[in-house]
Amino acid sequence: MKQDYVYEIRRPKKDKKLPVVLRGEEVGRFLASVINIKRKAILTLTYSAGLRVGEAVKLKVDPGAQPDKHMPAREAQAIFENAYKKVVITKDVSIHSLRHSFCHAPLRKRYRSAAYSETIGAQEQ
Repeated sequence: MKQDYVYEIRRPKKDKKLPVVLRGEEVGRFLASVINIKRKAILTLTYSAGLRVGEAVKLKVDPGAQPDKHMPAREAQAIFENAYKKVVITKDVSIHSLRHSFCHAPLRKRYRSAAYSETIGAQEQ
């Protein structure tokens, strides 16, 4: 009989953490620290297009390239982590923070638009 009560107890909702966002000058210093052109390209693309890491690594640069020849997401994350170690940023950020930073840049410029949110795939909360 006690076991029936366990199913009636609801779990508390998880708190939603706000994403960590880099300022424009922090993003600039961060991207400037990467020397390798391919590595810089993946991070710049992730930021400047507001892509998720999985979306960025699956883009084809060469239309004739083989379909399965793309950078693993973990490699892109490692590139980000190596660059993070070079630049003095006191925030706890990840490669996904580049996407959030891109998304928040227009908000800092007081630009708000439902079309903009829809473009980046933001969900209403």
